[in-house]
Amino acid sequence: MKKVPCLLPVLPVLLLLLLLMLLGLPAPSVLGETTEITVVRGNGSYPPNEIMENGKLSGVHVDLVEAAARTLNVTVHFRSYPWKRALSMVRQGTADAVTYAARTPEREAYAVFLNGNILSRTTFAFFVLSQKAHEIRYLGNLEDLRDFRIGTVLGYTYPDAFNRADFLQKDMGALSDEVLLKKLLHNRFDMAIGDQAIMRYLLHRMKCPEKVTFLKPNFTPIPSYIAFSRAAGREKLAERFARALTALRKAGDVEKIRTRYGLPGQF
Repeated sequence: MKKVPCLLPVLPVLLLLLLLMLLGLPAPSVLGETTEITVVRGNGSYPPNEIMENGKLSGVHVDLVEAAARTLNVTVHFRSYPWKRALSMVRQGTADAVTYAARTPEREAYAVFLNGNILSRTTFAFFVLSQKAHEIRYLGNLEDLRDFRIGTVLGYTYPDAFNRADFLQKDMGALSDEVLLKKLLHNRFDMAIGDQAIMRYLLHRMKCPEKVTFLKPNFTPIPSYIAFSRAAGREKLAERFARALTALRKAGDVEKIRTRYGLPGQF
């Protein structure tokens, strides 16, 4: 007599999957879902969003990504690299995602940017040595800066108006925000452009906030995303993260995280 295969061992799994489908919840790893991902970032400290102190990473971005990942049963491994290398890893698919990424057509070719995956907004501003501030007349017209050499960080994306201003003298020799600031303090260029919050933090840590003056007006804030690698096949994961982060916003958890770091609840 031919034996009938026993289905009892798989019935609990099938029932679990059916229940998850009915509830609209993510299926566990038996469905092949990603349970561990590598998220890369720049190798600096970018408070209050990404703070590296004594080898420990914290900050708004870190807490948001980890909170969303927990709801998806995903474990996140953060890795810090020079910014251009971090982007290259996402492009090649050796990393699953990158944080603090601004959206550009070039990056969209190899990474998925979804509005639900915005982690913060960056406010860029020009800054100069206070002793030279009187030499620069700037009221928002980039043409007024034509004669000045402006320091930038290699691989960073800046506001569109600045990116399109080919007539400006842009020095791209700095590899990090801290190096950029130190070069300005040593008169390696006339002025620089950077994230105002990060620069103020670095000046405070270096105990010389009075040495630098920020020019007005600031640029319009730019959204910073967690962007997912196309080469690594993380398009669906990007969508799941966007839904998870949206749910956290609606539940008030994003506001709580931002408030914990002294930021306004909304951004």
